Formats: sequence, C-alpha cells, structure tokens
Amino acid sequence: MRDVSAAMLALGEISLAAEIASEFQFVRQNTSMRSTISWGEHCTECAFPACYSFCEFYTPRPNDLNCRRFMHGIEQVQVSGDSLRLMRIVPRKWAKLEGASPAGLMSVRKADFWEAANESVATAYRNVPVGRTIKERLVWNWDTRKGTFGGLVPLARADGFLLEILHMDGGPNLPMTISMVPKDRNRGLYQTGFSAQSGYTRVFIPIKDIASSIPMEEPFLVQIEPVGEAIGREILIGTADFVCSSTNAFAHPSVPAIRAAELVRPKVKCVIWDLDNTLWDGTLAEDGPEGLTLRAEADQLIRELDKRGILQSAVSKNDEDKGLAALEGFGLKEFLLYPQIGWGRKSEAVRKIATKLNIGTDTLAFIDDQAFERAEVQASNPDVEVFSEQQVASILSHHRFDVPATKEAAQRRLMYQQERGRSEAFERAGMVDYGTFLRSCEIRLNVQPLNEQDVERVYELSQRTNQLNVAGTRYNREQLKRMLNEPDRINLVLKCRDKFGDYGVIGFVTALQRQALIEDFFMSCRVQRKKVENAVLQHLISRLEKRSNHDIRVRYLPTKRNEAALEMFCDLGFKVHEQDGVKHLVRSCDRVLDADIVTLETSQELEVATK
Repeated sequence: MRDVSAAMLALGEISLAAEIASEFQFVRQNTSMRSTISWGEHCTECAFPACYSFCEFYTPRPNDLNCRRFMHGIEQVQVSGDSLRLMRIVPRKWAKLEGASPAGLMSVRKADFWEAANESVATAYRNVPVGRTIKERLVWNWDTRKGTFGGLVPLARADGFLLEILHMDGGPNLPMTISMVPKDRNRGLYQTGFSAQSGYTRVFIPIKDIASSIPMEEPFLVQIEPVGEAIGREILIGTADFVCSSTNAFAHPSVPAIRAAELVRPKVKCVIWDLDNTLWDGTLAEDGPEGLTLRAEADQLIRELDKRGILQSAVSKNDEDKGLAALEGFGLKEFLLYPQIGWGRKSEAVRKIATKLNIGTDTLAFIDDQAFERAEVQASNPDVEVFSEQQVASILSHHRFDVPATKEAAQRRLMYQQERGRSEAFERAGMVDYGTFLRSCEIRLNVQPLNEQDVERVYELSQRTNQLNVAGTRYNREQLKRMLNEPDRINLVLKCRDKFGDYGVIGFVTALQRQALIEDFFMSCRVQRKKVENAVLQHLISRLEKRSNHDIRVRYLPTKRNEAALEMFCDLGFKVHEQDGVKHLVRSCDRVLDADIVTLETSQELEVATK
C-alpha cells in the first residue's frame, strides 16, 4: 500500500560542521543524474492490516492511521547557511525505510523539481476534505503517473546505488542492510550489509552487483533497515538513490576522500551445489547415472572457483553412495569437501558443512534449481547467499566472488584436505596430550619481511580473514605497497607448514617499533589453536621489547566477526585497555608459554633488520 506520509514533514533547520557538510556537497557536485525514490516508513515484522489489532507496538499516525515506525515520521531538515536538505529519522522498534523502484534516471535539476512537486502534491492531498481511502488512491495515482513522464534514462544505466548516513548522537556503529526485493520473490534478491559509523558514512553499490541478482527492468522494492539496536538513534540521510556521476567519482568507494563505509558482507569462501538439474541435467533417482548430462557452465565454474581458492561442497537429496559415484564419474568428487548427500533438510546440511570447514554461514553461497529449497536454506540460515541454477553463468561477475587466483588460492582445497588428515590423526591419537601431539606434527613457522611478491597474497588474506582479524582491516594493494617504505614499521608475512603439508601464507603482522604497538594482526583460522600465535607473539616481543619499558600493545577494533581474535589475545595474556574511546590490548613482555612447540624460521634479511 502507498504511504500517504511519504512526503516530508515540516521543514526544520540544523547546523553541521564544515567537514561533514562538504561530504554531502561532494556527492551533490559529482552527481549528474539520479532517481527519485519516494521513501516511506514501514515495519520489518509487518502483517498489515491484522497486526493493527493485536501488535503492542502499533502506533497510529494521525493523518492516515497507518503505523508510525519513526518517532517523528520522516522529517526534512535544512542545513543552516547551505542549500542542503536532508531526511531525519529516529527509529522505533522494527523500523525500516522502504521505497518502490523508480522508473529511471533524470538530471539532478529535474529530480529536484519533481521532489518539490511531490511534497506540494502530498501536502495538498493531506488537506483535501475526503476520506483516507480516497487520499491513498490519489497518492497512488500520483506516484504511478509521475514515473511515466518522458525523458527518463533506464535504471540499468546508473553507476550504482548511493546512500549517505550521518549519526548525530555519537553512539556506536550501527549495522544496517540494504535490500532490493523484486515484486516476484522468485526472481531473486539482492542484499548487502554495512556498518554505519558514528559520524558520516557513505555506501556505494555498483549497479552490476545489483543487476546480477535481480531483474532491473521489473518492479522491486528498496529497503534500508537497522540490524542492531537503533531505537531512539537520530539519523540523517542525504542521497538515497540510484545515481550517475560524470566524473566516475563513486566507482571506487575506498578512496580516502570519500571515507566510505566498508561493506561488511565478506567474500564467499564456499559454494554449495545442489546436484539434480543444477550441477547436471536429469535426476539421479529417476534417470540413473547413465541418463545424466554434466552442465558445461557448472563444470567450468567449479574449476574456476577452485583456482580462486573458493571451496566447494554439495547438498543433495539422493542416496549417498549413488551421488558420490556419479560425482566421481564426472571427475568432480575431488573438488567437493564434506558433501552432504541424503534425505534430510538442506538447511541442516548447509550448517554442517560450515561447521566442518570452520567458516561462518555468511561466507556460504548455495545454488539450487528449486525455489522451495533456496527459501528453506535461507529461512534457517539468513546469512547464506542463494542463487538459482540460471545464474551459474554470471556468478563470477558478482562482487563477493571477486578474489584473485593466486598460487596459494589454487592450493586452498588441498590445504583443507590435508587439515582433514590432521584432524583424523589427532582423533586416532586418542588421549595423547595435545602439546605432545602438536610437537609430533613438526609445525614450522616462517617469518619474512613483506615484499612486492607477497603483496597480492596478503591483500587476498586481508579480504578473507574475519575471525582472527584483530582490527577488521581490509587492505588494498596500494596501502600495502606504501607500507613497504615506512622506516619505523615492521611488516611480517607469516608462512606455515607441518608434516602433513604446506599451509602457505597464513598471516600478516604490522607493528610500529618506537611505540611497541602491533597495529594490525590477522591470521587464517586454519592454524588457530596450534600454538602458531604463541610463536608469533614471542618473536614480536623479541623485536619490540627493546623499544618498550615493559608493555606491548595491540590495536583492537571490534567487528561483528572478530571475537575469536580478542579471545586468542586474551589467552595469550593480554588485557583490554580503553583510553579516550580507543581500545588496545596490553601485555607485559614476559615469555610466552608454549612458544617453543612451533619451530621458528626467519630469513637472513629479517635477522639483519633485527640487529
């Protein structure tokens, strides 16, 4: 139903610091065309109209009796001494912004004209002395007709969707999601998460990422909603539209001048395949293995994902022995880790794969030809990204699969298979002391200075590492290259191997010597709890204690996924210390227990630098 109050309420006035106003002006000055989404307040748990009679949170708006989800509605405010006009919202429980997809793009001047006209029309309709139902019909007719005016540029030609948010209350970062939901729910779904910072945040989503998930030419809803506790938080919103920029200013949101919020949905680490009519044409139970035909695009995708280090598995409702035999017959069994073939619910099988691989469900993608199965998996695992079999050929263009094909990436599946051998060896060891078992594994840690050859692998690791990433950092290649030339900085690349095989590059540390500060530390969870972290810390202490009286510090920035990093450092003897809103982990330079379980290897270049 259309929202009669989608037009803004009475114009207020606010003051903004010059540097914040300049961020909004940057977008304004670099936007050549934009859409005109009419935003309304909606409820994430809406069961309209039945919920109006039983929901304790139902608060009627005086003009139309629809539920008030923002404390003061959607307000429009004017920035003092500036032409900027922003939306202001203060969420109640279950609040979200929702707008219908626009018909297309228009020049900024024309968009401003139609938005002003929209406000005037909505205000006039509110004052018309007719019933609420008729007012809603008038607004619906206006919203429909204004999208048919000529001269519009197709939405698919936008650079992307751009959102500006300003937190006025200085509170903690607020997790939020942006969703694009087609009218026909079987036509796909686009959703991404981001963290709205305390202060100004800008998020840009390239149009190719959205178009790979939903049909842009068909009607869809755009939804913006908080994930965390947002009740009472004052939020200002600038641009919230599809945009074009003649200067290409928004194509690279990591440019420092933009200070964009990092999209927090991680890269996909594992793709889980359905089998029947997805990986192959035909059904195993009815056609038998001889009646199946492997789909060429699926075969190609499996091999390309393997090169990129993206793991793969399978979930299928079939007899396990027959399913594995069919996979082996097509030469694909070796590519699939921990396949779950049986007759249980696919959502449970997906969670089991995540547990065995020790990765989060938010790094999983699931491909299935049945809309029911995709919905069943996502209902129980909402973080899993789902794709239909029709999207197989275009999956690699999705930004969550944009990872480099490095030498280490190509070995990732082998490393997980070796890890399975380690786990089975430990299980066979029975009650043997864990430390004794680790020593028998002959773990060797190689520590080398960062060089040009390792930049690509460290970049990849920073994009993929979530749990053991103490600051949640996502480096780009240029940042890593600049760090090579900073004289006071120690940059260490960590490599590891044991008697079962080679892990390759498993971590990266950068530290400031004069401050005895570990500025960043991230490490693959494949070596977690194997005392590798103990050996790394002991080596760092030997490097930094000369510069410190008695303490070593680690910069700590909490994220949604890095609690494991905090736990790891606390187990190593660090304590959380907060000063002036900045958190550090602090520890004395005492000897690290069990550091000698892992054999340390350092390059000659590093030995010279240490002296």
